[in-house]
Amino acid sequence: MNCIFCKIINKEIPSNIIYEDDLIIATLDINPRSKGHTLIIPKEHYEDYTKLPNDILAHIYKVAQKIGNKIVIKLNQDGYSLVVNYGSAQEIKHYHLHIIPNNNEQNIDVNEVFNLLK
Repeated sequence: MNCIFCKIINKEIPSNIIYEDDLIIATLDINPRSKGHTLIIPKEHYEDYTKLPNDILAHIYKVAQKIGNKIVIKLNQDGYSLVVNYGSAQEIKHYHLHIIPNNNEQNIDVNEVFNLLK
């Protein structure tokens, strides 16, 4: 499969994974919209959220809550947005949930963020 997220999951492409379990990984976005922008990706390939089993979807949101709270505390943020794209808005056809902290910092040191969130 030529899916970039599957390659990240299989460790064929390096990434800044801040969380991993049997079902999902959470990695910092390579093109972050803000400091701490994280993607939560199921390890099994599901094209979009309509294909996800409910138990995996619930697990993703449980982990998003933990990571979101960590972002607020460790990166001194006051909130974040959870975003799921679908259809033509979905750039990569492998379901993923964005956690986007609400800040406008232009200079993002990915290594600093990774060390704070891992």
